[in-house]
Amino acid sequence: MIVIEMPWPKVDKKSPNTKAHTYREVVRQACEDRGVESVKGRVSVFISYRPSEGSRASLGDNARAVLDGLVSGHAIEQLSQVQDLRIVRDESMPPSWIKIQIQELRK
Repeated sequence: MIVIEMPWPKVDKKSPNTKAHTYREVVRQACEDRGVESVKGRVSVFISYRPSEGSRASLGDNARAVLDGLVSGHAIEQLSQVQDLRIVRDESMPPSWIKIQIQELRK
């Protein structure tokens, strides 16, 4: 299982394109920094997050950018590998935090 934890990216709320690019780039960089090796088969991706205090941010709006970051960071080879995707807001995590777990599925 691959586990990637990192601070929730700060983005310019006025520009949706910048927002998606920021998420994708932060995830890509986190994969590279950790030396994540690509999973070849079908995978399950579980994303838990907690935005900053008082934020109404929803990761659901940015899930595609996070998944794209996993591809560009070489954690997975392509989006079609993702067979199960779960996203939860977890108030037990530190504020402004995101955790991504990638599990290869058995055949």
